[in-house]
Amino acid sequence: MLGELRDQVIIDRNMIQAILPDLKICEPKFREVYSKTLQYECYKLFSNLSALSALKKQGRKAG
Repeated sequence: MLGELRDQVIIDRNMIQAILPDLKICEPKFREVYSKTLQYECYKLFSNLSALSALKKQGRKAG
């Protein structure tokens, strides 16, 4: 199981933002949302994940 986790591709914020135009074409529910809104939500998600990671490195419990 650890081998599978190591082999996973890590997706960063820039990769997701590059995929957003294609998602808007493929998924009708994303067409209703402005692109800037999707980009901002992506930014917030990754900011929260990095803050959570920093807290965990300091020994704080997450969750």
